[in-house]
Amino acid sequence: SIQLAARASSEGIAFSLEDLFEHDTVAALAAALQCGEVTAVEQIETSAFGMLDRNDLALLLEEA
Repeated sequence: SIQLAARASSEGIAFSLEDLFEHDTVAALAAALQCGEVTAVEQIETSAFGMLDRNDLALLLEEA
């Protein structure tokens, strides 16, 4: 499911994973997309190690 959503997103088609599970076939999901019945997906930019605390990141970099 995550691969399908990622592939669709790379083609400019956005839907949530909840939408994917709510519509049991690709045809049903496509119909929901056409009707605008899907959840808006917020794109979140992340960076490598972006969720680490500064102190933990510093310790990690010291060990490298």
